[in-house]
Amino acid sequence: MRKIILLLMAFFVVMPTMAQFSNTDDVEMTPFFVNALELQGLRPANWLVPQNTLGFFQRGPNDPTAIIMQSVETEKDQFVSDLPTQLQLTDDLTFVEDIETDFFIWEVYQSGRAVSEDFELLVDIAITEDAESGRTVFIIMQTNPVFYDNLHENVFLVALDALSPLQFYTDEAETYSVPIPSSWEVSTIDESFGQLTNPTGDVVVFFDAIESDDAIVASETFLAEVNEDFEMTFNSDLHTIVVLDDAERIGDLEAVTIIYWENGDNPNEFVLQTVARQYDGVVYLTAIVTSLPAIDTNEATISAIDNGFNITALEEAEETNTEE
Repeated sequence: MRKIILLLMAFFVVMPTMAQFSNTDDVEMTPFFVNALELQGLRPANWLVPQNTLGFFQRGPNDPTAIIMQSVETEKDQFVSDLPTQLQLTDDLTFVEDIETDFFIWEVYQSGRAVSEDFELLVDIAITEDAESGRTVFIIMQTNPVFYDNLHENVFLVALDALSPLQFYTDEAETYSVPIPSSWEVSTIDESFGQLTNPTGDVVVFFDAIESDDAIVASETFLAEVNEDFEMTFNSDLHTIVVLDDAERIGDLEAVTIIYWENGDNPNEFVLQTVARQYDGVVYLTAIVTSLPAIDTNEATISAIDNGFNITALEEAEETNTEE
């Protein structure tokens, strides 16, 4: 608790700057994950992410506008009681309303904090309790009054609606799981493989598990299942392959084979890539279908999906080794 509040306080003392921002600027929101706190949600895409912080996003290096989304092992009532002192609020903590989302029921408060004798920042606060973990979850946003209406509507309320415990897609056989980014659509195709699609529809990620000892053959088979137009045979003259077998990078997997079927040399071309993870006679596959411009705006989320691919059998083996 103290570490989190100190982080907030260090930020709150920044003197306000306004010249480079407009109170009508659109704010694009993008998914984020805080694995250490088992939280995920949406955050402003172009805001800064200071080093060594969790769920903390700042509009600019010398700008007091920021939002923090975290959880603490403190009872909710105690957290609310301590907040005015911890944040050095100069206005009373005023209850506004309860807001129910798909994941939580939030208590929403507003307050203010004086930066100088003639200038005050407005502060939005939402607090809830995660029944499963018992942790108090909170969102705090502060900004200059000039920007408040726009950011309250397009950042604070959007973040509040999206924040949730980590979400996963698990296949029917429970052989693997994949993170589901906030606002992405998830589905199972023909009761066979899974699919994730971003809100704009220009990034699609497919995933499956195929019994095989050959990553290339399994990748070819998978692509043919995903889309008959993707049916192709690996050709070393046309396609690029990267095989990872270093235990320091891939852990207990036998190998990871990455094939770039289409690299998207031209911005109008699509990108097609498969990632095949081999373990105990099964190839666990991810196929990413997108374009170069979409990669630029979704790279962090695509990486989080791919890196978060969890193999159940591998996890069980690790738990058994740990117990032994």
